[in-house]
Amino acid sequence: MSLFKANTLSKGIMLMITGLIVAFFPGVISKMFYLIGIMIILFCAFRMVVSLIEGGSLSVTLINSFGVLIGAIVIFLPAVVKIGVPLITAIILGFAGVERLFIASELKNRGSSYASKVVIGMLLIIAAMVMFFHPFRTSNVIRIAIGLVIVAIGSCNLFMDLYNNKPEKNTIVDIENYSIREDDHFLE
Repeated sequence: MSLFKANTLSKGIMLMITGLIVAFFPGVISKMFYLIGIMIILFCAFRMVVSLIEGGSLSVTLINSFGVLIGAIVIFLPAVVKIGVPLITAIILGFAGVERLFIASELKNRGSSYASKVVIGMLLIIAAMVMFFHPFRTSNVIRIAIGLVIVAIGSCNLFMDLYNNKPEKNTIVDIENYSIREDDHFLE
């Protein structure tokens, strides 16, 4: 197995595993953020204590205090993302829905067909309101959808790797008896 094939194969498998973890095991990701945040806090707190014991400068203490703050932000990041992604998505969908309604209004004034724009605009506004008023439920749906998309990308990578690595017929060239005239079948 070539290094390239091993890389594409492992990439496809890793994408599928990551997609499954994102879609169906969100606690794993949250725990990773908690562990990383705790490690940052402990590291910066330890450096701060050592700096104070050894008579370090105020700037080192301030930098380590900032590091503790960053660790706390990392710990709370999953909660912020869980609320923030649906709210940002709701705002974008709401603006897109209102834009569709304005386009429908212009089309109506011109005498063109506008019903589909009205329906799409209303559906986008309803989806935005659901996401805005139920961010936790919709964040789960978004997380599962993203995870399934990652699994699909990994599956496509594996499929394309298997499909593209099939040996083609008549691709071995006999270099001892080779002439340029024999290359016509490659130009077809």
